[in-house]
Amino acid sequence: MVKKAIIPNKGDLMKKHLPKLTMFLGVLLVLVLYDNFSLRKINKPPAPEVTVGGKKVEAYPKEYTKDEEVTVISYKKPKEQTPTVNPRTKIKVIFKDKPETVRITEGVPYFEEVINQEVNNRAGERTFLIKAKWEDKKEATYEIPVNVKETVPNQDLLAQSEGEHSLFTIGPNTDEEINQYDLQINQMHGYETLDQAKLDYPELKLDSETLYILFNYRKEVYRSDNLKEFTTFLKSYEP
Repeated sequence: MVKKAIIPNKGDLMKKHLPKLTMFLGVLLVLVLYDNFSLRKINKPPAPEVTVGGKKVEAYPKEYTKDEEVTVISYKKPKEQTPTVNPRTKIKVIFKDKPETVRITEGVPYFEEVINQEVNNRAGERTFLIKAKWEDKKEATYEIPVNVKETVPNQDLLAQSEGEHSLFTIGPNTDEEINQYDLQINQMHGYETLDQAKLDYPELKLDSETLYILFNYRKEVYRSDNLKEFTTFLKSYEP
């Protein structure tokens, strides 16, 4: 008598081995996720605590170098509004793992400006960069997007850094007469006509075809419609 071989159907085989297959795939998934998590943890830069004028703001990691391996980090810009900060306020950066150097810069067209850990008078949407270096050759770059508030009229006319000055003039070019004085003037706003100057800066209450106004980092310092009077003031002016 010939015995017939009983061949299990495919459905039975699947039912039999499905638990083992599911377990295998689950273990494999856990290993992959753990590996990715570990890799992200290794390549994640130290998180700084950043405040601007005492207000906490977010610092988003942009690039991280460790063991000579560079990791470029992309982040999604927050849905909430960019934090608003006041001008002329300090940027304070604290790391638990203190870096050897911390450099705060601002990327602007054509050049990178180094700032003295302070938000200057330029109002509007701005992005500051933190560049930190550690003794073990780790390096990290972070972005701080903020909206700098305009707290005084014509804030753009003020000097951009403490100890510097800005000059506003109406009339003929007077750079040669003014530049001979030992005064740090970081920007000059010159107008040929009173009408155009009044159109751009009505709050200045301009009323002379020839005018010279000196600003420091915080306010208007002096104005005169006479060049001789203005240069006489500069001779005796002590910032």
